[in-house]
Amino acid sequence: MVGQSARRVTRHPRPAPEQQRDAQSAGVDALQVTPVHHVFAPSPEKTVAHYREVGEAADLPIVLHNVVPWALVPVDTIEMLRDVPQVVAVKQSGGDIHLLADLLHRLRDRFTVLAALDDLHYPAFVMGAHGALVPRI
Repeated sequence: MVGQSARRVTRHPRPAPEQQRDAQSAGVDALQVTPVHHVFAPSPEKTVAHYREVGEAADLPIVLHNVVPWALVPVDTIEMLRDVPQVVAVKQSGGDIHLLADLLHRLRDRFTVLAALDDLHYPAFVMGAHGALVPRI
């Protein structure tokens, strides 16, 4: 899995579709993609459009990496991503246990939900998370 950040601090607001195609031709199995962020979070519609564009460019499974503290994607917006078939999982790294609980309660049957913070692993598993992503040591 290859991670891609969608920060809007460069001339190019999103990773170029060519980058996704290059990753795919290099044998990458999935993309881990952060939401678009800079100072403010985008609207739900722009967030969905971003993931749709990334998904259509590479046609690889996407893990939404919900990590940006000032731009965490709310559950209502993640629910809107049901119509983007490439989005298959959410890596919840934001540290908000209430958001994690709501995500698991509402969308566990549609998306694979992964915990990504040590402090949330145990409660995430108790609440029904599918797994965790941890760095290789």
